[in-house]
Amino acid sequence: MWQTIILVVLMILTFSSPVHCKTFNVRSVEHSGNQAVLVDRDTGVELLASEGDSFEDWTVHEIGPAHVTFIHRIHEHRAEIVTVPAESTVEDARSVR
Repeated sequence: MWQTIILVVLMILTFSSPVHCKTFNVRSVEHSGNQAVLVDRDTGVELLASEGDSFEDWTVHEIGPAHVTFIHRIHEHRAEIVTVPAESTVEDARSVR
């Protein structure tokens, strides 16, 4: 019985944690991959992010060509990592216009 309860709690924690970070959309990634435009889904505020920047206890760990990876340190030996795909790259957005 206890094993089932522990398993259910762990599953809830596992599947609910990344949702918090997904309050950010990645609008675009700069072609060189140095910066990304994030949009807070709740407020609609756009933020220009670089690797190492922190937002709502999440740190931008990596900016790839078409994604941003966020990391949230829970404690010294545990962290959550979420990769959010970009809607477009800056270069793609220019070619559409």
